[in-house]
Amino acid sequence: MSQFKYLLFDADETLFDFKQAERHGISETLRQVNGPVTQEIIDEYHAYNDSLWKALERGEITKAALKTDRFRHLIEKFDIRGTTPEEMAAKYEYNLAQGCYLLPGAKEVLATLSDKYHCSIVTNGIAYVQHTRFDASGLQPYIKHLFISDEMGVQKPAARFFQMVLEQLGAEPQECLVIGDSLSSDMLGAYNAGLPKCLYNRTGKSHNALFPIEYEIHSLEELYDIL
Repeated sequence: MSQFKYLLFDADETLFDFKQAERHGISETLRQVNGPVTQEIIDEYHAYNDSLWKALERGEITKAALKTDRFRHLIEKFDIRGTTPEEMAAKYEYNLAQGCYLLPGAKEVLATLSDKYHCSIVTNGIAYVQHTRFDASGLQPYIKHLFISDEMGVQKPAARFFQMVLEQLGAEPQECLVIGDSLSSDMLGAYNAGLPKCLYNRTGKSHNALFPIEYEIHSLEELYDIL
């Protein structure tokens, strides 16, 4: 019998296809400001945005700065005129929130596991975006709590994020399994707080984690073998 009672799922790239939502969000935003919509700009946005989120995890920038700096970078690099970083940020946040795409197996696996386990989402995403996509996802019957860093005042990988989750759930660390795709956010945060970890390595990419990871899966269905 599994030792776990609580399953803590990351949202983006664990349950939700964030890359597809991101492509939708940035493409729509560029169209709305009459900017060019090219693969080069989309790729640049993705790479620069990813670097900013990593900096945010390290505590080097604020989320408020992240929201506008990524568009300031695009405006300057591609000479996009007639708009501002603030305008693009507002449009993008709305457009991103409309992109509710679940990863393969997400709903089915949660439907099965929620019969036996207390399932929650733990995410660093922007609160408006995460609530809007969650509300459209059809996952409400299976998810008991939605823990969002924006609303908690602390984000992964800080140990305090998971400590607050444990306090609200009334759970012990060994009763919880953190399931996520990010070594620097989900896995490191769980490690910092002393929680068991399951890396969702969907692409099978090799990695060299600097701390032990108890489980690794390549599809959500593989959770059945662990639990």
